[in-house]
Amino acid sequence: MIKLRYDKTTGEIGEGYNENLIVPDPFLLISEEEHDKIKNDFDNFYFVENGVLTKKSKMPILRKKEFEKDFFLTSLGYIRFKPTLKNGTQIDFISLLPQYKEIAKLNGLPERAFIYYEKPDFEKDFTDEYLKSLQKSSPAMDFTEYEKFELEVTNAYQKAFFG
Repeated sequence: MIKLRYDKTTGEIGEGYNENLIVPDPFLLISEEEHDKIKNDFDNFYFVENGVLTKKSKMPILRKKEFEKDFFLTSLGYIRFKPTLKNGTQIDFISLLPQYKEIAKLNGLPERAFIYYEKPDFEKDFTDEYLKSLQKSSPAMDFTEYEKFELEVTNAYQKAFFG
């Protein structure tokens, strides 16, 4: 038998150890055959959920992790950390906030000031065409709505970069 260590928060599995070794909790006791099967399965990730070993397809998990490196979530939807401007350059979204704030103070932020994305289906391939199908234009916002949105963006950035 093998003692399979796992992260108690995420359920991600770690190393397997001989059952005679003392290892800290949490761990799951599995057969050597099951452990070999896990080690040789390159299409799936394994997690421990409610004390049960669970297999999940690798590609959706990898797509989600990659997506979350490039996008952050707001009440509107997902926004790129570094959107590409019409001239082809990329800029940190947060650096646009002072300009947006000045515009919002005068007449409110107009519709289509930026692009956000609906939540993707991580089971699908992330082609350019698919990502474009998820794009939406921002709604018009009065100054109060904009301030609330700016706070969301600031909090999302802090969470992404500082935990």
